[in-house]
Amino acid sequence: MKKNFKWSFNIITDWTVLGVNWFYKLIVQNLYFVLSNLLFIAMLFVFQLTLNNFPLFIIPIFLFYVSLATQFKMIEQGGQEENGISFGSYRKYYQKMIKKNWKTFLFYTFLTSFIIFEVKVLWMAQKGLLLIPLLITASFLASGMFFVFLLSSDERASQISMGQKFFSMLLVSYKLPFVTVVNMIWIIIVVFALQRFSLAYLLFLGGAINYMICLNLKRRFSVRLYFEQIGK
Repeated sequence: MKKNFKWSFNIITDWTVLGVNWFYKLIVQNLYFVLSNLLFIAMLFVFQLTLNNFPLFIIPIFLFYVSLATQFKMIEQGGQEENGISFGSYRKYYQKMIKKNWKTFLFYTFLTSFIIFEVKVLWMAQKGLLLIPLLITASFLASGMFFVFLLSSDERASQISMGQKFFSMLLVSYKLPFVTVVNMIWIIIVVFALQRFSLAYLLFLGGAINYMICLNLKRRFSVRLYFEQIGK
């Protein structure tokens, strides 16, 4: 009886410690995510995100994608370092991301700009039915974008062309339909939340959403195995 009680108590303790550590990492990484998007948040409080003002948001959107990929980098590499979730590590990862993957972030910045422009045009033209396939396509591309950002967490990603990354994204997205659908659901939730809340407020939850998407990707996709396969 005592052994069973002790065994149960140890399990509860282990799960409690694991849960506290997970929650702590989530809070810390979300804080870094928010701090790295202060420019985006300030711009949203000062300017409205309209077609006329959209050029002002190009740089904040670019930096927003850098922060997403940096959080992936922390999740992928942070556990291998003693001080893996420190602000110094985050800043180091952030600088490396811009230096080695700026073309990727630039590509997705302009792709996002194009999609937003199309949505605005269709909305102003009152073509609501055409928004549905556009949003589904955009959600699929956004889900694939997270695969690309996860690949970018590896140093070897800088040796892969943007075309190869995009093709790999399509291949993995179709090969792992459940992961893709779950990511698309997260993205659709964010899109609908934008109808009720300002993007400035959603940025405070963006790091947590990105964290959940990254965990979803890592359940079925291994960056290490990917680079081992293409290296053969």
